[in-house]
Amino acid sequence: MTENKDKFLQSILNIKAIMETHRSKFAIESKGLVPERLDLLKRLIFSEISEIITILFMTYKDMNDLYQVQERMKELRKQLPSGTIDNKSPTGKEFISAINQHMEITSELTVHIKTIYEWLYHLAELIESHQKTRSLIPDRVWRILQSHCEFRNKLITHKKGIQTYLMSGIRFSGNVDKVELIMMSLSPPESAIKELDKLFSQYSENLTNEEANEINFYERCGILYRNLDKFTGDQRAKIVAFIQKYGTISANPPDIAEFIKDLVGELIPNIASFKK
Repeated sequence: MTENKDKFLQSILNIKAIMETHRSKFAIESKGLVPERLDLLKRLIFSEISEIITILFMTYKDMNDLYQVQERMKELRKQLPSGTIDNKSPTGKEFISAINQHMEITSELTVHIKTIYEWLYHLAELIESHQKTRSLIPDRVWRILQSHCEFRNKLITHKKGIQTYLMSGIRFSGNVDKVELIMMSLSPPESAIKELDKLFSQYSENLTNEEANEINFYERCGILYRNLDKFTGDQRAKIVAFIQKYGTISANPPDIAEFIKDLVGELIPNIASFKK
């Protein structure tokens, strides 16, 4: 297991620990009455985060399973004649089975990552519905949450304003400690390349030197999305509009989990003590 996946699991366990510490303060007493609005909101937020934890655990499990299947495929491949798959031999049949399992897990991962974004959007709606609750979230954390919501809004659900046919794919590192959804066109139009060049030339001061010097179109789109929280006003609006038209690359689940840990750490202890 890699350090990044260890960090992923630890973030999930930290979120779970925060929730368990304050669980009793989110219980609604059953007296045959409709709960007060604030009590109901607190419970809804608690339930939403509990479900996010479940989704994160499933994502973590799939990342580990995918790595194990890949490693097994490597071993089986060595036992088969180069460039062939013998589906009559036990080894060949096992290799085909592993291929199918690999495809099933990648499909599950795709769904899980999209679901994380959807549930974060629901959580943001709940937080924003109550002024005092919203005031608990630092602006930096709120901007990151809104960036995740933009990915959900523009590329998972509504998809309005898309100007190219988006490829919905998934990519992962060799040890599967990094998994990303690719929601982009296989062949970006020249207009997209020029627009992206302009955005990078105008906003490079908010990027690291390595990010600013990136030349690959797809990686540049991912860089802008991952740094969206650093931009405000017109700058942010232009980047969001570009993502809406041409797509981008998602965040890595371990990084999302780290963010959720920070968000929950700010939110749950405070709303647990809310009174009417």
